Amino acid sequence: MKTFVLFFIIILAACSHVPVPVPVPDGYRMNRYKAPVPDHVPGAQTINIKQAVHLKEKGAIFIDVIGSGKFLTKSRKGGWMSVKPHTSIPGSYWLPDVGRGALTPDQNTYFEKALAQLSSQNKQTKLIFFCLKSCWMSWNGAKRAASLGYKSVHWLADGKDGWQDAGHPLAEITPFSIKK
Repeated sequence: MKTFVLFFIIILAACSHVPVPVPVPDGYRMNRYKAPVPDHVPGAQTINIKQAVHLKEKGAIFIDVIGSGKFLTKSRKGGWMSVKPHTSIPGSYWLPDVGRGALTPDQNTYFEKALAQLSSQNKQTKLIFFCLKSCWMSWNGAKRAASLGYKSVHWLADGKDGWQDAGHPLAEITPFSIKK
C-alpha cells in the first residue's frame, strides 16, 4: 500500500508539473543511484554552478565520486587502470565508487585515506562532491565525508553535466591513487 501511495504521488506530480520533495533518508541510498535526490545533504551545503565556480577559484577540492562501472580495474602495482576515458570538471579528483551506499572495507579505507591526503589532514578544507545531475552517489559521498568530521563539505547537485550545461569545459581525468 505504501508503495502504491508513493507511486500515485509521483504520477500526480509529474502530471501537474509540481515537484515532489524527495525525503532525506536516515542512512545512505543503497541502489538506483540515478534518481531524483533531496535538496540537501545532512552536514553539507548544497551549492549551484555559480557558487562552485567561485569556490574553485578559491582553491576548493572537487571530488568526482561517479561509479567506475566495468571500466576500471586495479593494476598489479596498486594503482588504477581505466579502459574507458572519464571526463569531469577540470582539476577534480576521481574517487571511483565511493559514492555507493555500502562500501567494502577497502573502499572505505581508500575514501578515508584519499580525503586525508587531498585535504592535507585539514578537516576545514573545502570539499565539493559531485557526479551527475540527479545522482545519489555524490549525495552519499558528501554525507560520508561529513560523517568523518569534515566541516566544509559542499554538494554540487547539478554535477558535471550541470557544469557543462552552464558552458564550462570538461577534461579527461584518471582515478586518484593514494600515496603509500
